[in-house]
Amino acid sequence: LAAEPSLAGGAADSWKTKDSPLSGEWLNLWTTAADATFDEKTERGAAKVSNVVDAATGRITNVIQFTGAASKVDTLKVRLTAKSVGPSRLELTFRWVKVTFRKRLFRIFKSIIIPVPASFIARVLFLFRPKKKPPLPYFDLLYLDESLRVQRTGEGNVFVQQKA
Repeated sequence: LAAEPSLAGGAADSWKTKDSPLSGEWLNLWTTAADATFDEKTERGAAKVSNVVDAATGRITNVIQFTGAASKVDTLKVRLTAKSVGPSRLELTFRWVKVTFRKRLFRIFKSIIIPVPASFIARVLFLFRPKKKPPLPYFDLLYLDESLRVQRTGEGNVFVQQKA
């Protein structure tokens, strides 16, 4: 990939534009992140993992579609907002998680939305440490073309994704 021309160097600069090369649905091909890996041999079961990027609105939705018949959950959708903080870095804010069940929960709810208060909790934890700021989630684009995206998160995990 190093010899291939990449759009990654300025892709974050195109964030919040309708023609950003980041927009679209991206399917996970490979990752080092254990929490984004699903297999039928594990308790969580097999799943198709992707994310849908709408750069014009600044939204990213991570989608986990469970494929195993034993799973009680059909999909998990995690909504994030992002902002460009450099030519190839996007800073992320987790907003909510939507859990959609295969059967109604308590015979009432087909899905539930859970707000993610992570930024509030981080601010409270760092309240008494004014010289330190809480770490912000982000990813750096390492490679990008029309069909392939490689990124590294602030935790050091690498994702390789293909445009759907």
